Order: sequence, then structure tokens, then C-alpha cells
Amino acid sequence: MDRDALVEHAKKQLDDWNAQIDRLQARMAEQNEETRAKQEESLREMQAHRDRAEKRIDELTAASRAAWDDVSAALDRAWRDLSDSFETARKRF
Repeated sequence: MDRDALVEHAKKQLDDWNAQIDRLQARMAEQNEETRAKQEESLREMQAHRDRAEKRIDELTAASRAAWDDVSAALDRAWRDLSDSFETARKRF
């Protein structure tokens, strides 16, 4: 996949994850305080992973050809971390 296609794909995935975070936040509002406190930790973790993934997208967009492989690998790791975080959070919700 070339850089432009990867960036476009990553942005779409990020939009999807942002929507999932919004849905989880809405569900949290319906929970009791104790449950919500536990879920907030998961939500903060997801948001941190999302922020790192977004930073990697920005780096990827600005990366030179020489840096492409390094940034692409970092983005892959960020996606895996974010996916794992979402899966963990879904199990808690």
C-alpha cells in the first residue's frame, strides 16, 4: 500500500474509533458511579492510544521516502495497541 492510501485508510479507521469512543462515553453515562469509574480508566487508555495513532498519521503524512518504513512500522504498532485497547474496553462494557 502506498503512503497516500495508507494515510487515507488510517484516517478512516481513526474516524471509526472516534465514533466508537463516543458510543462508549454515551453508554458510560448510563452506568452507576462505581462502574463508570472502572470504565473511565479504559476510556482514557483508548483515548491515549488514539492520540498516539493520530500523531503517527501526522508523522506519516510528513515523512520523507527514507523515513517511510520506520513511520509505517510505528503506525502499525499504534493500530495494534489501539485495537487491543478497544477490545479490552468492549469486554469491560
